[in-house]
Order: sequence, then C-alpha cells, then structure tokens
Amino acid sequence: MLHYLNYKELDKCYHVFRSKMVDIWYWVFDTGYSNRLETGEYSLSNIQYPFTHSQSVRLQSVHVNHASSSKHPGSYPQKGIVMAHVMQHTLNGSTLKPGDVQLEVENVKLRFGGVTALAGVSLEVKQSEIIAIIGPNGAGKTSLLNCISGLYRPQEGRITFHNYGKAYDLTRMPPHRIAKAGVARSFQNIELFKHMTVLENLLAGCHVHMKTDIFSAALYWGRAQREEIAFRKFVEEIIDLLEIESIRKKTVGTLAYGLQKRVELGRALAMKPAILLLDEPMAGMNTEEKEDMARFILDVNEEHGVTIVLIEHDMGVVMDISDHVVVLDFGQKIGDGTPDEVRQNPRVIEAYLGEESGTFALF
Repeated sequence: MLHYLNYKELDKCYHVFRSKMVDIWYWVFDTGYSNRLETGEYSLSNIQYPFTHSQSVRLQSVHVNHASSSKHPGSYPQKGIVMAHVMQHTLNGSTLKPGDVQLEVENVKLRFGGVTALAGVSLEVKQSEIIAIIGPNGAGKTSLLNCISGLYRPQEGRITFHNYGKAYDLTRMPPHRIAKAGVARSFQNIELFKHMTVLENLLAGCHVHMKTDIFSAALYWGRAQREEIAFRKFVEEIIDLLEIESIRKKTVGTLAYGLQKRVELGRALAMKPAILLLDEPMAGMNTEEKEDMARFILDVNEEHGVTIVLIEHDMGVVMDISDHVVVLDFGQKIGDGTPDEVRQNPRVIEAYLGEESGTFALF
C-alpha cells in the first residue's frame, strides 16, 4: 500500500495521526476539552489562570468594543488602545529592555546584475517599537526584509541583531539560524502549507523550539509527548488571540484570503519572535479585515512587547499604529522619523506625488 502513496499523502497521514494522538490525550486528561472540541472551539475563557493584581485591574479597566469601531470605516485602532488577552505564555522571545537597540542595518547594498535594489540603506530598530517601511512599488522594501531574514545576501554592508546577550551578524547566517535567533516573518504572497489544517500550520511555527529527535517524535512518547502537548496549549492561546477558533480544524487551502493572512501571522507568532517582520499583512483586505489585523498587531506589540517591522501601503494604517517610519525610493532611504515628521518631508511628498505637488500634505 505504501508503494502507491506519494510523499504528500504520507506527510498528511502522519500529521493527522499526531493530531489525533494529542486530541486523545486531551480528551482523557483535560476535563472540559471534549465539549470544546465537539463545538469546534477552544476558548481560553474556560481555563482559569492565576492573575496578578495588576492583571486583574487591567482586565477590568481595558475594554474595546470592536462592533463600534466597525461603524467608522478607515478609523484604525491606534497605539494605547489594546484588547485584554490574558495568556499563560509570552509571545516575546527578546531578552532586551524596551528602547534598547535590537536591529542595526548599516550601509546595506544589494544588486541583481545591473539593477541596484538597495543602495546603502541604514536604519535602526529599537526593542518594542513598531517601525513601518514605506515607499512606492519597486523601492526595495521587500528586498530589505529578505536581507534581514537571510533569503538574500547583500554584497556590502552589515545587519546586526541583538538577542540572548549576543550580537548576530545576519549577513553571514543561514535562514534557519536567523529564525532560531528570534527573527520571524510573514510574506507578501501567503506561504502556508495549504494541505494542512490551521492547527498544524501553527504547530509548524513551534518547530524551531522543539528539542526531541525524530525517533522520539515518531513514537510520540515520553519527552516528545510532553513537548508537543505544551506547544499545543501554547498554540491554542494564539488561536484565541487571533479569534480563529472556528477554523482551527479546517484545511488552510479552503479558507478565505483574509483568514489565511491571519493564520500566517499566527504561525510567525508561534516562533516566539524577538522581532516580527510583516510584509504587507493587510494587502487585499477590506476595511473590516484591516481593522482586525491592525488590532492584532497592536495587541502583540503592546501586550507582549514584540518588536514589529511592517511593510504596508495603506497610509492610514501606517500613521495610526507606527512609532517610527522609514521611507525608501529606488533603493535609497529618503525619509526617517516619526509619522508626523515623515508626512511633511518634502522628499517623501515628491516621491509619492511628484515634484509640483511638494507643497501639499501627503497623508
């Protein structure tokens, strides 16, 4: 029989078997899980965690009515307004204090033959801030993220990432080591395992933290079992945070575009990133979906302190949620500062609207 099965079928059977084994364990040992599983929901409101006094006060004082925000299209959540999601685990994999320099990009140059994608770009990212990288199409924004995540190797320059008390030179590291150091990302074009379920895709994000070998994992016994159960609980918290309980068992390829974007964000969060690179996370979404995504990004940043580097073309989103904005044009940095400073920068206005429109407000 195995002779007639291709690799994808075997891979799918294996993941289904592992998922069912975890379900059986929860069914036996976690009271109340069976009822939540039958309804397709796993709400963390049914789980009691010990709260500190400050957390209890915050839960009572923080409240956001999302229904009311939807009545005002284009009015996105802003810094300082967050949802109260209580999680037993933190999403932040950084060891730095807020405000410490976390990422340094120094004079990075990237060329493809005679085409210069990045011409001496330099920038600095601090811990727990949201930095937006904007610019016209072809400005080099995605190329910069690809250099940071190790997909591209710049010909010149240096990219230094600080975490775990070390300074990592990302220009000399392969992508899997960069991911393990604490750099996670999403892609402009969705890169999910389409034949796998939402839950399985999120568990794939935990792979960099798994310690068991392939034989223990195949037997699903001892340490491998305890490890996967712990990651399963962590993933369930991410599912609750992103409000995707009802689709947790659905195959990703059957989901709407906006939900697939949300799942990709969840997979990146499952890596417990120190810095999160988001390449146009709201592209192709309607106003309501953008409001949801902006709210999730703010929750991750303000509740957990995760540093976020964001590429986005919707200037309303950029100006509402960003602490810092960097503007690229034809591979060169032409603007760097707060949203208010950037929106009045003459070079930025010229790049977007043309030279004769330089006296107008951009956003």
